[in-house]
Amino acid sequence: MTRDDLYGAAFRFKNSKLWKKLGSDEIFGIRLESGEIAFLCVMGKNADYRGLGIYLGDWFQSYWKTIGYEQVNGDYFRENETLLQQRCIHMVLEDKEGLSPEEVEEVRSYAARNGIKLTGRKAYPQFVRFEPNYSPWGVVNPAEEKAIHEALEASVLMAEILQNKKPWELEISAIFPGSDEVPLFEVKDGKLISIGMTALPPEQKESYEYVRAMNDIAIASVKRLMKSGVWELGLVRMSVPVQLDMEGPPYFPLVLLAAERESFYILPITTEENADENPQAILQAFAETWTEHGSCPREVLCRDERTYAVLKDFCERTGVKISIYDGEMPALDEAESVLYEHLEGDEGFDEEMLESILDMDEMDLSLMPSSLRNHLRMLIEEMEMPEDYRERLLAKLEDPEI
Repeated sequence: MTRDDLYGAAFRFKNSKLWKKLGSDEIFGIRLESGEIAFLCVMGKNADYRGLGIYLGDWFQSYWKTIGYEQVNGDYFRENETLLQQRCIHMVLEDKEGLSPEEVEEVRSYAARNGIKLTGRKAYPQFVRFEPNYSPWGVVNPAEEKAIHEALEASVLMAEILQNKKPWELEISAIFPGSDEVPLFEVKDGKLISIGMTALPPEQKESYEYVRAMNDIAIASVKRLMKSGVWELGLVRMSVPVQLDMEGPPYFPLVLLAAERESFYILPITTEENADENPQAILQAFAETWTEHGSCPREVLCRDERTYAVLKDFCERTGVKISIYDGEMPALDEAESVLYEHLEGDEGFDEEMLESILDMDEMDLSLMPSSLRNHLRMLIEEMEMPEDYRERLLAKLEDPEI
C-alpha cells in the first residue's frame, strides 16, 4: 500500500459523488480482505463536511455515542465531550487551508504526476484518525491505510451500482438507536457483491469503574484538615487540548471543578495528566488543592456517576460525606460559565475581573491556592493593559510570606 494508492482511491471517491446518493445515517458494511468488517458512513449529503467515515468492527459503538450530541444540545461542555468520542478513520475532502503544508505538498505532487487539477472547494483529500478525547491525527498505521483503500474502492463501486438502483433496493436505509443490522458487501473480481446482513455493534451503556485512592499520605493530609461547607463538584472535559506526547495527538484533559454551594467560591482542580487512563492524577490534584486551601469540604455533591466513581473512596477515607446529586447545582453551573468565558471569550483586558482581584482582602487572598495565583499571574502577564496596572495586580497576587 502506497500513498499514491490512497490518493488514487480518494480522487475516484471524490469523482463518484456518492454523498449525493447516500446520507450519513445510511450505513453499510464491507468485509475487508483481512476478514474484518468495516462500517461505512458517507458524509456530505446535508452538510459541508464531505468524505467517508470508516468504523472498524466494534469501533462503530462510538457512532452511537456521537449521535447522542442532540441529547445534550445547549450544554457546551457535554456537547464538546460527546463529539470527541469518535473512534474511526476519515477520508475527508478539504480546502487546502484545512491541511498542513506537508499534506498540501503531498496532494499537489500526486495531482501533478497524474494530471489532476485541484480546483474548486473541497479539492484536497485528507486522511484522519479519530480517538476518543484526542485531536484528530494523521493515519500512520499501515493496516488502517489498507482498510481506507479497500473502503474507498468499495464505495466507488457502490456509487456505480446506485446510478441505476435506489439504496432501499440494496436494503440500505437510515439507521437509528435500536437498529441492529445493515447490509454487508465484499469486493470480488472488481465487483461489489451483496453477502447478506451483518449485526451492528450495540450501543454500550456508560459505566464507570470505582477508583481506589492509593496515596495514603495525601489521604492523611486531607483527613487532618478542618471541614466546612457543601461543595458542588463535576468533571469537565476541556475544549482546548494539551500536548502530552510530542509523537502523538493532543489530548483534551479532564478538569475537576469545585464550587462552594453558598458562596459560589470556585476552586479549579486541574491536571494535564491523562486522567482517563490515570484517575489517580485527579485524586492527587484534589488532595493538593484542598491542602493548599487549608480546609476541605464537609460534604461533596457530585453532578454525575463519573465524578462520584472517581472521588467516592477518597472522600469516604477522609471523612467527607459524598453523594450523587440530581438537583440544580447553581454554583457549579457558574463555575462552568466562568471556565467557558475563559476558554471561548475575549482574552483581552477584562477590567471588572481584574478590579475584583484588587478588591480582595487578606482573608480572600490567603484562601486562594498557589496554583490559582500562578495561573492568574500568567494570564495578567499576557494581557494587554497599562504597565502600572499590571504591576499592581502582580503585587497583589504575590504569595503571602510564611
